[in-house]
Amino acid sequence: MKNSTNLMPDEYKDYQATKKASTVFVAAFSIIFLGIVAVYLVTNSKINDLRAKQSNMFEQYTGAASDIDQLNKLKEKKKQIVGVAKIAGELIEVVPRSRIIAEIVNCMPDKMTLSGMEIKTKKVTVARLSNVSSIKQQKNKKKAMAPRKQEQQSVIIEGYASNDLEIAEIVTKLKNNMIFTSTEIKYIEDSIIDNAKYRKFNLECVIDNEMIVDGLV
Repeated sequence: MKNSTNLMPDEYKDYQATKKASTVFVAAFSIIFLGIVAVYLVTNSKINDLRAKQSNMFEQYTGAASDIDQLNKLKEKKKQIVGVAKIAGELIEVVPRSRIIAEIVNCMPDKMTLSGMEIKTKKVTVARLSNVSSIKQQKNKKKAMAPRKQEQQSVIIEGYASNDLEIAEIVTKLKNNMIFTSTEIKYIEDSIIDNAKYRKFNLECVIDNEMIVDGLV
């Protein structure tokens, strides 16, 4: 049996070992680098997904906020419409305009002219009788006056008169009219119509709510 002799020089052996180690190092580095790249890509994809979801949620929130704002506006509009309808119903059913116009016309002097009339309703605080009283009032058997809110209707009258005496005449007659509790002069001023001088006036007549309740209006 013959003995085999290794004829490769030591330098060549060292070179092969170094080459093999370098190959292993490069392969390991490539694997690690590819792993880092893969982790980065996955992480970046998740971040993009989160950003997309966040943007979608923001759009939904903005849309919901806009819908809520529109709903609130519709509710407010509905309240206004209901309020106007209520006032209009009260003016038509409780206070006939024809009766008011007739009373005002009957109070007007012959030469006076009306240019406008408007019926307004507002909330006012008035006193009323209350069953709640103090000890002293109970002894005296008197009822206390407690404030309450109610709707007050008034008629705004605008017109033209030849002089202040005619205005004073209609104011006096309106004050004595049982439909109105008070008549107030808002303003009187000069006005020229077709080169003729007139006195323009504006009056406010408050309608008596008790007359309405009693069915006299």
